[in-house]
Order: sequence, then C-alpha cells, then structure tokens
Amino acid sequence: LTWYPDQVTEKESVTQVIDDLVRQISEKDGHIEQAKDAADMNKSEFQDKKKHLVEKVNTEKDKLESLKNHYDAEKKHLLTCSENILHEVQDLALREDDLLAQHEVITEEKNAE
Repeated sequence: LTWYPDQVTEKESVTQVIDDLVRQISEKDGHIEQAKDAADMNKSEFQDKKKHLVEKVNTEKDKLESLKNHYDAEKKHLLTCSENILHEVQDLALREDDLLAQHEVITEEKNAE
C-alpha cells in the first residue's frame, strides 16, 4: 500500500497503522510459534536420545551384572575344586604314610626271620 496523506483521512491512516501493527504482531506471533515448535521438537528429540542412551546404559549394566554373576559362580566352582583336590592330596599323603609304615613293618618282619 502506498499512502498518500492528502488522499486519506486521519481515521483511515490510523486504521491503516493499526492494521499494519496487527499484521506485524501476527507475523511475530507466527515466528514465536515456529520457534516454540522447533524447541519442542528439539526437546522431544533430546528426550528420545536420552531415553535411548539410558536404555543402552541399563543394557550394558545388565550385561556386566550377568558377567559378574558368571565370574562369581566360576570362582566358587574353582574354589570348591581346589578344596576337593587338597582333600584328595591329604588323603593320598595319609595313605602313603600308612603304606610306608606297613612296608617298614613287613621289612622288619622279613629281617627278623
């Protein structure tokens, strides 16, 4: 619109200025809405990424917990095996002592004859 002051009444020019201001305000509101929409999208995207990362961290924590439990079970099994081997070695040592003692008795009896 081109404004020619001599052709427009004061009421029309005020109306025109008001209409122009209303239009500018509407445009600003539109820009604000666009910015809010973009911010909401960014927030939603951020929340999705955060949720994904939290799920990933929890999955890794579960894997580590599972590995720890497996390690603990293996450790317990190995300790049990070690204890069993130790008992067997002790039993064998006692049997060896018994056999040596029997051998000495037999040897002494043979020498006595």
